[in-house]
Amino acid sequence: MVEVLDDKLPLNFQIHIKDMIMKMPFQLEDVTTWKEIEQRKQFVHILHSESEYYDRIISFFKVLPEFKTHRLHRAKININLPYKTKSSLTPHTDSYIPNSITYLYYVNDSDGPTIIYNKRGQKYDTPKPPWWWKKTKVLPKQGRLVRFPSDSVHSGNVPHTHSSRIVLNLIFHPK
Repeated sequence: MVEVLDDKLPLNFQIHIKDMIMKMPFQLEDVTTWKEIEQRKQFVHILHSESEYYDRIISFFKVLPEFKTHRLHRAKININLPYKTKSSLTPHTDSYIPNSITYLYYVNDSDGPTIIYNKRGQKYDTPKPPWWWKKTKVLPKQGRLVRFPSDSVHSGNVPHTHSSRIVLNLIFHPK
Protein backbone atom coordinates (compact mmCIF):
# COMPACT_ATOMS: atom_id res chain seq x y z
CA MET A 1 0.00 0.00 0.00
CA VAL A 2 1.34 3.42 -0.97
CA GLU A 3 0.89 6.26 1.52
CA VAL A 4 1.54 9.88 0.57
CA LEU A 5 2.19 12.12 3.57
CA ASP A 6 2.43 15.84 2.90
CA ASP A 7 4.12 18.20 5.35
CA LYS A 8 4.78 15.60 8.06
CA LEU A 9 7.81 17.78 8.81
CA PRO A 10 7.29 21.48 9.60
CA LEU A 11 8.29 23.96 6.89
CA ASN A 12 11.30 25.24 8.86
CA PHE A 13 12.63 21.62 9.06
CA GLN A 14 12.07 21.18 5.30
CA ILE A 15 14.05 24.33 4.55
CA HIS A 16 16.84 23.35 6.97
CA ILE A 17 17.15 19.88 5.39
CA LYS A 18 17.24 21.40 1.90
CA ASP A 19 19.94 23.92 2.93
CA MET A 20 22.08 21.16 4.49
CA ILE A 21 21.77 18.91 1.45
CA MET A 22 22.76 21.72 -0.91
CA LYS A 23 26.07 22.04 1.00
CA MET A 24 26.89 18.32 1.11
CA PRO A 25 29.43 16.60 -1.13
CA PHE A 26 27.95 14.35 -3.82
CA GLN A 27 29.43 11.77 -6.13
CA LEU A 28 28.45 11.54 -9.78
CA GLU A 29 27.29 8.02 -10.56
CA ASP A 30 28.47 6.71 -13.88
CA VAL A 31 25.93 5.84 -16.51
CA THR A 32 24.63 2.36 -15.83
CA THR A 33 22.82 -0.04 -18.07
CA TRP A 34 20.32 -2.78 -17.55
CA LYS A 35 19.70 -5.07 -20.49
CA GLU A 36 21.47 -2.43 -22.60
CA ILE A 37 19.04 0.36 -21.68
CA GLU A 38 21.08 3.48 -20.88
CA GLN A 39 20.35 5.26 -17.63
CA ARG A 40 20.89 8.92 -16.84
CA LYS A 41 23.67 10.05 -14.54
CA GLN A 42 22.79 11.22 -11.06
CA PHE A 43 24.56 12.69 -8.06
CA VAL A 44 24.50 10.48 -4.96
CA HIS A 45 25.32 10.87 -1.29
CA ILE A 46 25.03 7.82 0.95
CA LEU A 47 24.42 8.81 4.56
CA HIS A 48 26.63 6.49 6.62
CA SER A 49 26.33 6.51 10.39
CA GLU A 50 29.92 7.83 10.52
CA SER A 51 29.06 10.75 8.22
CA GLU A 52 28.94 14.21 9.77
CA TYR A 53 25.57 14.70 8.05
CA TYR A 54 23.92 11.47 9.18
CA ASP A 55 22.66 12.50 12.64
CA ARG A 56 21.85 16.03 11.50
CA ILE A 57 19.55 14.83 8.72
CA ILE A 58 18.18 11.60 10.18
CA SER A 59 17.17 13.37 13.42
CA PHE A 60 14.38 15.16 11.50
CA PHE A 61 12.87 11.80 10.53
CA LYS A 62 12.79 10.20 14.00
CA VAL A 63 9.02 10.87 13.97
CA LEU A 64 8.64 7.92 11.57
CA PRO A 65 7.18 4.89 13.40
CA GLU A 66 9.66 2.52 11.74
CA PHE A 67 12.43 3.85 13.98
CA LYS A 68 10.69 1.93 16.81
CA THR A 69 9.87 -1.26 14.89
CA HIS A 70 12.64 -1.53 12.29
CA ARG A 71 16.27 -0.61 11.81
CA LEU A 72 17.40 1.91 9.23
CA HIS A 73 19.20 -0.13 6.60
CA ARG A 74 20.09 2.60 4.11
CA ALA A 75 19.79 6.36 3.71
CA LYS A 76 20.70 7.75 0.30
CA ILE A 77 20.18 11.12 -1.38
CA ASN A 78 19.83 11.28 -5.17
CA ILE A 79 19.97 14.41 -7.27
CA ASN A 80 18.76 14.11 -10.84
CA LEU A 81 19.35 16.94 -13.29
CA PRO A 82 17.08 17.74 -16.22
CA TYR A 83 17.32 15.85 -19.45
CA LYS A 84 16.32 17.09 -22.87
CA THR A 85 13.43 14.62 -23.10
CA LYS A 86 11.16 13.13 -20.47
CA SER A 87 12.84 9.99 -19.26
CA SER A 88 12.08 7.24 -16.73
CA LEU A 89 14.77 5.47 -14.78
CA THR A 90 14.81 1.68 -14.71
CA PRO A 91 12.13 0.18 -12.44
CA HIS A 92 13.58 -1.60 -9.41
CA THR A 93 12.86 -2.75 -5.87
CA ASP A 94 14.74 -1.53 -2.80
CA SER A 95 14.72 -4.79 -0.85
CA TYR A 96 13.31 -8.32 -0.98
CA ILE A 97 13.45 -8.74 2.79
CA PRO A 98 9.86 -9.30 4.00
CA ASN A 99 8.21 -6.39 5.86
CA SER A 100 10.86 -3.87 4.79
CA ILE A 101 9.60 -0.33 4.29
CA THR A 102 10.80 2.42 1.96
CA TYR A 103 10.25 6.13 2.45
CA LEU A 104 10.97 8.69 -0.22
CA TYR A 105 11.30 12.26 0.97
CA TYR A 106 11.18 14.96 -1.69
CA VAL A 107 13.61 17.72 -0.80
CA ASN A 108 12.36 20.10 -3.49
CA ASP A 109 9.44 20.73 -5.82
CA SER A 110 10.12 19.18 -9.21
CA ASP A 111 8.69 17.30 -12.10
CA GLY A 112 9.82 13.75 -12.73
CA PRO A 113 7.23 11.73 -10.79
CA THR A 114 7.90 8.47 -8.99
CA ILE A 115 5.90 5.58 -10.41
CA ILE A 116 5.07 2.78 -7.96
CA TYR A 117 3.65 -0.37 -9.55
CA ASN A 118 1.30 -2.86 -7.92
CA LYS A 119 3.86 -5.67 -8.34
CA ARG A 120 5.69 -6.86 -5.24
CA GLY A 121 7.99 -9.54 -3.94
CA GLN A 122 9.32 -10.82 -7.22
CA LYS A 123 12.53 -10.52 -9.17
CA TYR A 124 12.18 -7.85 -11.78
CA ASP A 125 14.04 -8.36 -15.04
CA THR A 126 12.64 -6.10 -17.72
CA PRO A 127 13.42 -2.41 -18.38
CA LYS A 128 9.80 -1.48 -19.08
CA PRO A 129 6.83 -2.79 -17.11
CA PRO A 130 3.85 -4.16 -19.04
CA TRP A 131 1.25 -1.51 -19.80
CA TRP A 132 -1.43 -3.34 -17.84
CA TRP A 133 0.36 -3.09 -14.49
CA LYS A 134 -1.56 -0.77 -12.19
CA LYS A 135 0.51 2.09 -10.88
CA THR A 136 0.54 5.04 -8.52
CA LYS A 137 2.12 8.25 -9.77
CA VAL A 138 3.58 10.55 -7.09
CA LEU A 139 4.69 14.06 -8.00
CA PRO A 140 7.78 15.45 -6.23
CA LYS A 141 6.71 18.16 -3.79
CA GLN A 142 8.95 19.65 -1.11
CA GLY A 143 8.16 18.05 2.24
CA ARG A 144 6.26 15.10 0.78
CA LEU A 145 6.97 11.64 2.19
CA VAL A 146 5.92 8.51 0.36
CA ARG A 147 5.78 5.20 2.24
CA PHE A 148 5.53 1.80 0.56
CA PRO A 149 6.75 -1.80 0.93
CA SER A 150 10.39 -2.03 -0.16
CA ASP A 151 9.68 -4.97 -2.46
CA SER A 152 7.37 -2.79 -4.61
CA VAL A 153 8.58 -2.23 -8.15
CA HIS A 154 9.06 1.51 -8.69
CA SER A 155 10.96 4.03 -10.79
CA GLY A 156 11.85 7.68 -10.70
CA ASN A 157 11.86 10.09 -13.60
CA VAL A 158 14.39 12.76 -14.41
CA PRO A 159 13.11 16.34 -14.31
CA HIS A 160 12.27 17.98 -17.59
CA THR A 161 11.23 21.51 -16.64
CA HIS A 162 12.82 21.94 -13.18
CA SER A 163 16.52 22.42 -12.45
CA SER A 164 16.77 19.32 -10.22
CA ARG A 165 14.90 16.51 -8.50
CA ILE A 166 16.27 15.75 -5.02
CA VAL A 167 15.06 12.70 -3.12
CA LEU A 168 16.10 11.16 0.19
CA ASN A 169 15.53 7.39 0.16
CA LEU A 170 15.19 5.64 3.54
CA ILE A 171 14.96 1.85 3.68
CA PHE A 172 13.96 0.12 6.91
CA HIS A 173 14.43 -3.60 7.60
CA PRO A 174 12.61 -5.39 10.44
CA LYS A 175 14.60 -5.79 13.66
